Amino acid sequence: MSRVTTFKLYDKYTLIMINDNQSNQLPLNKIKARVFFLAPSYLNLYKEIVCELEKQNYEIYTVSDIIFRFDPYFKDSRFKKMKYICIKAISRRYWKRMIRHKVEFNKQYDILFCVNGYSIDKILLNHLKKKNPYIKCILYLWDSNNYYNFSRNFHLFDKVITFDRIDSIHFNIEYLPFFLVDKGQNEQTNKYQICFIGSNHDDRYWIVKNIVKQLDEMNISYYIKLFIPERKPSFRSKIRYLCYRLYSSHYIKKIEEWNLIYGKYIPSFVTNHLFSPQQFSHVLNESFCVLDTDRECQSGLTPRLIWALAANKKIITTNVDVVNHPFYSSDRICIIDRNRPQVSYEFINTPINNECNDFMQELLKLRIDNWIETVLRFDVINEAYIY
Repeated sequence: MSRVTTFKLYDKYTLIMINDNQSNQLPLNKIKARVFFLAPSYLNLYKEIVCELEKQNYEIYTVSDIIFRFDPYFKDSRFKKMKYICIKAISRRYWKRMIRHKVEFNKQYDILFCVNGYSIDKILLNHLKKKNPYIKCILYLWDSNNYYNFSRNFHLFDKVITFDRIDSIHFNIEYLPFFLVDKGQNEQTNKYQICFIGSNHDDRYWIVKNIVKQLDEMNISYYIKLFIPERKPSFRSKIRYLCYRLYSSHYIKKIEEWNLIYGKYIPSFVTNHLFSPQQFSHVLNESFCVLDTDRECQSGLTPRLIWALAANKKIITTNVDVVNHPFYSSDRICIIDRNRPQVSYEFINTPINNECNDFMQELLKLRIDNWIETVLRFDVINEAYIY
């Protein structure tokens, strides 16, 4: 039976993800455990987890982990003292309303599985624990604590896992990179010598712009798309732009970024179309090499890098921490300086040495069925990933 995921607007802030078979409970003798799953809806990555949980006979109820307005826990947030007051009231009112009106919040659960948990609050945790005294609470982070203050909630969970190796050392928590999904053997055409698909943040635009220029000069075929959503400039942003223009010699980059964000300047590699993981996978199969750029504040490996390795692709990345992983090899992964990115023509055009593929055994640990078992395992010490 096919599984369809739909979305229901609960209120102006809340998008609830509901599977069509959530109401059709499995026979009791087949249910492994009941899971309350709180996860971001970004790029629909949560769907792969839901699908695998259902395959493994977990009964699952899924709620979107939203980001509240005025959230002060982002590391670059301003006016934090004022926002702390607002966010406490907003968060508690939100979860109290959900608990009061959603019958699923008052059912029995064995596991709370939370990804990131931007919106998590003691109100929800206390409610679930009151209803389910033996519930196990698990937090998996696919963003870094340098980006958002997740550590404030670590004490609320029985188990905390992170995709960021440096965070795992600093907070003494478990380390597990992002999962990969085995889609079987797809035809590898190498239509493009290098590809990149990603959203714009940090200094990614400048890295991609610099590399595209080099690829054009070297006559290297590529498929590169940087996602920037359509936005209309606010009155305040227009004033800021006028200030940039007044002192244009000092704000050349700021002016270009403003024109880029508000659609006044659209390079060929920029798009306002958001690509799905399936579309990325299609382009990946048509490419020989993958460009990967991470957030400067984090060391965690991006899904793009993990999936590219699993697809037997070469990788050019700005993530310097990749050298600390067992699957790193200089003939397969090239690290570039994010401030002065230089693409190697030789690296892109040298065939992959498939005789050295021992790293595939390490990637097998990240296949989503094994990944899920590692995340939900409590009875033994987690030996999932050794670096």
